[in-house]
Amino acid sequence: MTESTPKVINVICGELCVTRDCSSTDINLLHRDINGITANVSFGYERFVKDSEEIPERILDLLQIASYVFCADRMASRGSRESITNSGWARSFNLKIPVRDLSFWDAESVKKILNDALSYMTGDRRYDFTFVKAQEQNLTNTFVQLSLFNEAESELINAKDADVMLFSGGLDSLAGAIERLNENPNRKLCLVSHKSNNTSTSIQNNLTENLGQAYGDRIIKYGFECRNRDMKTKEETQRTRMFLFSAIAFAICDRLNKNELFVYENGVTSINVPIQVDTINARASRTTHPKTIGLLERFYRLLNPKFEIVTPYRTSTKAEIVEKFRTYRAKSFIPSSVSCSSTRSKPQGTPHCGTCSQCIDRRFAMYAVGLDEEDDSYETDFIVDENNNELRNRLLNMLMFANKIKNSTPFELWGHSPTDFFDIVSYWQGDNPDEKMAEISVLLNRFSDSI
Repeated sequence: MTESTPKVINVICGELCVTRDCSSTDINLLHRDINGITANVSFGYERFVKDSEEIPERILDLLQIASYVFCADRMASRGSRESITNSGWARSFNLKIPVRDLSFWDAESVKKILNDALSYMTGDRRYDFTFVKAQEQNLTNTFVQLSLFNEAESELINAKDADVMLFSGGLDSLAGAIERLNENPNRKLCLVSHKSNNTSTSIQNNLTENLGQAYGDRIIKYGFECRNRDMKTKEETQRTRMFLFSAIAFAICDRLNKNELFVYENGVTSINVPIQVDTINARASRTTHPKTIGLLERFYRLLNPKFEIVTPYRTSTKAEIVEKFRTYRAKSFIPSSVSCSSTRSKPQGTPHCGTCSQCIDRRFAMYAVGLDEEDDSYETDFIVDENNNELRNRLLNMLMFANKIKNSTPFELWGHSPTDFFDIVSYWQGDNPDEKMAEISVLLNRFSDSI
């Protein structure tokens, strides 16, 4: 796959595989050796309980489905990012996955909401699922090889009085953790992370260790691994990570009889306003977009009708979130957090490249609240770099965007992109569409002020 993707990418999973080979049209994913075929992906969840037989079959299925979807996403190229037509951006998947609770997963309502959530959050065309009854029923034999429920770093039994939140190691989730710990001094906090690579794992471990030193045993960390074992990934946008991320957090909530999952992300990043220059053809992430959150919540309510995904920072700008480090006297945590989106091209010796949109957004927020001296670990300094055309274009886009929305009325904002704002407003909290659009307009104007 180079400039364009095939019409349909077939993904065969688990015991259904007769080979481990992957091509542009056929992807085979094995999380354990089977019939003489060596596994090519690794699912390494920490344990929920000592006996994996106690985990409901439907939850085990959810964890595997989310993991297979994530691995398939990374093995299917979207084509060249320099493509003018973006002809390879949107893909179509047909996944064939063995499950234990076939009657639940094979329901058309379940498959439809899965497709709706995944296709929206990724910008892909379709995610079609064919579920078949799993033949391997012995959980111990099935999962022991890759330590699906291996010895955990923390006992979830201690999390009965804890809140569960997603924890990436970025500024927003770190600020959310610090605020939650300070505002709820009698509760613990279970931080759910994704071990996507050694660098991100090290960052998350360092942060949780620092939080543990500050807040003692109130911090419970839960990291999980899901990655390709010996195959070079073809796509690093990782748009399905939110599904994997939320699935493991939902499983933890299920084990602890909790109905809330907290997701901390600033509102401007979440809505990813479509009038920005670099949002063409879904290139901007929809990881925590209100519609993504709403569709995921609708899906998880098929498993737990009371489940809710709470987004406390939906009406906050990045600068307002950075200010919380001063409010809670936690400025010393800032240098340990990492917002950079560079993955394979991560600079050596510094945690931030300084040129990606996340780095630029972070630096603007730091300057806006006067905490820039607390955060200087960037490979490239956009204040003095005059020769990086790509960086200069991103800065220009940011300034043009801020200028464009400055003092725009809700009606004017809507006029820029009615279809996209309809999606935002439809899933924004509240009942009155006009009031919701007004709240979004106020948020964007405060963002413009910070820039």
